[in-house]
Amino acid sequence: MNALVDGRLSVLLGGHFTLGGWALVQLHDYDQGVDVNQYGGRDRQIPLLQLIDKAQAKRLLAKGDSPDFGVNFRLLSAKGRPISYRYPFSLQTLMR
Repeated sequence: MNALVDGRLSVLLGGHFTLGGWALVQLHDYDQGVDVNQYGGRDRQIPLLQLIDKAQAKRLLAKGDSPDFGVNFRLLSAKGRPISYRYPFSLQTLMR
């Protein structure tokens, strides 16, 4: 990301680093008794690699100073949500 910000890269893809966090959200839900199959299940697909522009790289770098990237992962939980809820797992979730 630093290379994109300072011009050493012209394009950057990312998002793969979010998989661990998303997995932990679902493991938390499973541990809490949530039937994750009702919310997309283990076979769900998420957009993994996404383009990161310079402004997004700057935001992500700034969020990296926080141990949780400024994301309240508990708010992503499906516990107590209607069946229509879908986990908002994408790089854009970190950009909010």
